[in-house]
Amino acid sequence: MLALLGGGGLAVAHDRGTLRAYRSVDPKQRGDHLRELAAVHRLVGTALGASVVTGTVLFFINVERYIGSAVFWLKMALVVGLAANAVVMQLAERDLREGNSEGASGGWDRLRGTALASTTLWIAVVVAGVTVGRLH
Repeated sequence: MLALLGGGGLAVAHDRGTLRAYRSVDPKQRGDHLRELAAVHRLVGTALGASVVTGTVLFFINVERYIGSAVFWLKMALVVGLAANAVVMQLAERDLREGNSEGASGGWDRLRGTALASTTLWIAVVVAGVTVGRLH
């Protein structure tokens, strides 16, 4: 749970930065933000990976508890959603850095959408994780 909270907190803070950069017209601010995001993705990915590993171990320690839990499987689906969104986000960032997007506006629109999805998914994963932790 600590990995989810740390990784999620870092991700949500940078999602907020993405929304600020989206509203900015300053190319330096936008460029700085894109460079920062590239570094943050490694940390967030590591936290998400650690969460998957520890979650898998916990699942196999108590399969009976989790196998039939709709909340557990919802959390797993949300984690898959986070991973998929991260891929789309990184592609949007790469396109913006390399100038391959459908114009700066379109690329930033796509990045904004992934930031909003990321924030929503991280919050949902943490809520589901707390709920799963309360299962008896």
